Amino acid sequence: MREIADAVRELVAPVPVAHGPERPADVRLGRVSGARATAELRWSAETTLREGLRLYLDWLTDTSGSPVAEAAASTAGSAAAVFRHESPEL
Repeated sequence: MREIADAVRELVAPVPVAHGPERPADVRLGRVSGARATAELRWSAETTLREGLRLYLDWLTDTSGSPVAEAAASTAGSAAAVFRHESPEL
């Protein structure tokens, strides 16, 4: 979590990191590794965490934070197509 927080602070803003007590719903995992995927599937990540985060931030900037923006722009004015791209929460 600290690596993610530090990457966000570096790329977005140097906001303070707040530490709180564990919650009952928190998942306890050991170290996450792609070693098994590499060994069994010959797969390895090509994008680092920081690069992936930077690409995500670029995408958010381009779409004004809306995952529907790109899809809606590609519908050529069809209301039915726009509705198909909206999330069920809308």
